Amino acid sequence: MDRGRPLTADMQVSELQLTVHADAVSFLEAARSFLMISPAETSIISLPAARMAESPQPEDVHAYHATVSIDGGVVAAASCLPRGGVLLTPGPDAAFTLLARDIARTHRPEGIAGPRSACMAFTDEWQRCVGEAWLPRFELRHFALRKPPRAVRSRGAMRRATVRDRRLLIDWQLAFNTEVGLPETRERLAVMVARRITRGELYVWVDGGRVAFAGFRDSQFAPIARIAPVYTPPSGRGRGYATALVSAMCGMLLRNGKDEIFLTTDLANPVSNRVYVNIGFEPAADHVHLSFDRKTR
Repeated sequence: MDRGRPLTADMQVSELQLTVHADAVSFLEAARSFLMISPAETSIISLPAARMAESPQPEDVHAYHATVSIDGGVVAAASCLPRGGVLLTPGPDAAFTLLARDIARTHRPEGIAGPRSACMAFTDEWQRCVGEAWLPRFELRHFALRKPPRAVRSRGAMRRATVRDRRLLIDWQLAFNTEVGLPETRERLAVMVARRITRGELYVWVDGGRVAFAGFRDSQFAPIARIAPVYTPPSGRGRGYATALVSAMCGMLLRNGKDEIFLTTDLANPVSNRVYVNIGFEPAADHVHLSFDRKTR
């Protein structure tokens, strides 16, 4: 449904129209061409939306998907996930002012992620509408792989996760979330891990026992995939397990018809950034992740 109004912006944008989509299917139909202009950046939106379209879950009804158009062409998009935050694409600042006004009517997200200029335009309007300032969380870098990864030598081998791995992977996912500062309840993570095992999205590296795990998301939306998470327990680090696992997963995904594979790192972690470049990933875009300061209300 349309809830926007034309805006006059300084940057020769004479008219903006906001469309809030009823579901992920209609959102992807409207935004497909725009999202594929810079898929390394926009896959943080397109792949979760594709999962909602292809395998809807009850909580997905609370998600928010919107596009902003000029003269019928999409120039920006946003999603607000059922739990978590707002995800933004690149676009003109005025589009994110409009999105902030609309999202403020119905949602109270924990934070926001996207290009810095988009996030700044959104948070400026958010503070005017809601009274919440923002706090920095992460400086993020998106990487893209478009060629076979460099093979990595490490003891062990990759295998697909099964239900027998479920309990361990819940523990590891919980540890990963805690380590990167994105806490989540064990109950919700248990549901998520079970679903991802069923969909074949989680893999483990085995060297005698299970020593690391990683996951990916793909869809019928486009021949792309995104790697996340990647985790090795502290006792197994420094042995190349996660690097070998990511390399092996990327090779598998490319052989299975993917054209591009993406992942995101924290710029404050030079080790992971260097590791992925050595595999063959190339920097594609930088984003920020901000949280809203509820104390300022």
